[in-house]
Amino acid sequence: MSTSDLIEKTGFSFLDVVSSSRKQQIVTVRHACMLFLRRKGMTHEAIGKELCRNHSSVCHGVKKAYERIDIKDKDTLFYIKMFKETDHN
Repeated sequence: MSTSDLIEKTGFSFLDVVSSSRKQQIVTVRHACMLFLRRKGMTHEAIGKELCRNHSSVCHGVKKAYERIDIKDKDTLFYIKMFKETDHN
């Protein structure tokens, strides 16, 4: 399944997520997607190409996603679970 297909399952468009938007919900989806792709074995550079970001932005996004998981952020946990379930189907 493509990255854009995964993102579309969240209710946001791929263009929303790759935009420069700082709206919290979009940022949460973006960071959760970065973490999901990193856990699947993609490099920071490859994720950056997929999401129109540089590798350092991906490093930051992955770090933020882990921080949100540590505090049990419901939205982040929800999106990561959704990505896992969607990817397996």
